[in-house]
Amino acid sequence: MRVSSLAIFVFAATLGSLAPRLRADEGLWRFDHPPFDQMEATYGFKPSADWLAHVQGSIMELGLRSSSRFFGWGTGSFVSADGLVLTNQHVCLSSLIDAAKQKPDLVKEGFLAGKREEEIALPGLEAHFRLGSGNPVIFKDVRLVMVPKGVEVTSPGKNDAPALRPHLDFCLLRVYENGAPYHPSQHLDWSRTGLSTGDWSFTAGYPGTSYRNVPVAFADFISSLHAHSLGALSNRLRAVFEYSEESEEHAKQTEELKAELTSRLQSVENAKFHYTLYRSQALALEDQDAGLRALVHANPDLLNRFGGAWDDMESEIKSLNELMAVNQALHDEERNLLRGPLEQAVKIVRVIRETMKSPASRSNGYRDADLEEKRKACLDPKPWNRELETALLAFGLEDAESSIGSANSYLKRILDGRSTSEAAKAAIEQSRLDEPAFVAELLKGGPKALDRCKDPLLRMAQMVDLWDRDFEEEWSNHFMAASRDCSLIYEAQIAVHANTLYMSSDGTLRFSYGQLRPVDEKKDFVTLGDYPEKAWPSRWTDRGMVVDKELPINMFLTNDALPGNSGSPIVNREGALVGVLFASTFSPYAYTQNGHSTGVDARAILWLLDKVYDAQALVQELRPPKQ
Repeated sequence: MRVSSLAIFVFAATLGSLAPRLRADEGLWRFDHPPFDQMEATYGFKPSADWLAHVQGSIMELGLRSSSRFFGWGTGSFVSADGLVLTNQHVCLSSLIDAAKQKPDLVKEGFLAGKREEEIALPGLEAHFRLGSGNPVIFKDVRLVMVPKGVEVTSPGKNDAPALRPHLDFCLLRVYENGAPYHPSQHLDWSRTGLSTGDWSFTAGYPGTSYRNVPVAFADFISSLHAHSLGALSNRLRAVFEYSEESEEHAKQTEELKAELTSRLQSVENAKFHYTLYRSQALALEDQDAGLRALVHANPDLLNRFGGAWDDMESEIKSLNELMAVNQALHDEERNLLRGPLEQAVKIVRVIRETMKSPASRSNGYRDADLEEKRKACLDPKPWNRELETALLAFGLEDAESSIGSANSYLKRILDGRSTSEAAKAAIEQSRLDEPAFVAELLKGGPKALDRCKDPLLRMAQMVDLWDRDFEEEWSNHFMAASRDCSLIYEAQIAVHANTLYMSSDGTLRFSYGQLRPVDEKKDFVTLGDYPEKAWPSRWTDRGMVVDKELPINMFLTNDALPGNSGSPIVNREGALVGVLFASTFSPYAYTQNGHSTGVDARAILWLLDKVYDAQALVQELRPPKQ
């Protein structure tokens, strides 16, 4: 079981002391359990059942599928009677990159279909649309209608704070059925006005699982992964810079890598910043945990059912922390050892070993369709820079030896009495695993060829694969046990606070509500004026456009959101679309009033379509003349 070390977004709320107390606009609510009284008491507005059904019937889950494996998701909404869907560019990014292999660079250059027949099929992108409580209708024919140029999606901005840089992160798709545009029974009308400060706002989509009701100790453990990722990534970046300073050739070799690692480091630092910022919220949660535990221990029945969960969970977390250094080396998202050519070699070992197993006994992710895809990947290796990869592998081995300890039995066998630099040099310089023909013979020969092969990187990979499999089982056992203890504590919360407990989100359709939150005391929105003229895309300047610098581009909302809410529509009291969500703030601890979600204003999207891309047909489809 791989546990992601990064939760880039941060969510927030304030909990009361013993019984959970909700702030007025807190929550990711189910459509069949809306907090009507709370909404009406706070905002004087109670959506009708028809209003909710209309919005619910316009929303779908967008996901990426590779072979038989479904991965990644976001949200989209129907915005026309002809199956037009609004979502984010970043939700479709993988499909846009894949489609660009046959088309111009869709991410950098953007795209506009002049007519329906020019709309581009996006590989792997699916729309899962659920009517009522039944199984979803899955549309696999999803086509690209329009996506802005990359410089318009994420602008440089004149303010150092990334949140205040204008972002036009949106994308228009069309769902097809039997070769023709799908006609949904419901779609959202495009608002002719936007929001103002204090205006009520509503968003809905498919947020992932939150840690809203987990004990603080487990939330602390999840967040501690940020610090390990940050330390590991900082160390690798430092090693890359040291290598680059050795010669002009080394500087040239590492130019792209330094930029990539620096960008990733900023993301991890952002996660750690939010973890630190919202850690103070856990103080109230600690009181709540202690209060719940006291109530459980005071009730013999509850004590019998849940009393041991806290001690058991803390014991499992202690075991996980003892494994943390190995997790960082092998499993962490920013792992320093199992990466690059060594990771490629381990993949070859696993494909060979898993192919010989019966389908029922294979590891997760190694079904027939998965294996075929993995074989193709093994036969299409990325080119190596052997000098640079030798240095990076030596660093990975040195980092593992330093953090795990030289007495580790697996590291001893991997190094075999050599220094980390000697082992890395032998493995990379003498390996032939970057030769497709050599790899093809290995795959053809199966386990016997694998056992006979003297390739030093492959021999190292076999030991790392064994180490990784043993570790993964141990880590997974402890993690799942801790998760089961968290579930017991969650059941105890339900038993004690049955009528007041806010339920965690779980990947199903949820809505949130709130209000427009001003950017600062002087303005409600991030505007076009926040986009520096010197950074305007050539498409704007070449047209000699007169730009309304007060045009709203992005808005902040108090609505709660999580990863998976990307692409969620933002709706006003009339049930009309006023924007699309593209970011939120996320932390495992709690919701706070300092948290927010961020959206692209619908008026900015129309401006770009109409004035910049001359897409008048799309504008008319989104905002047909009033009858």
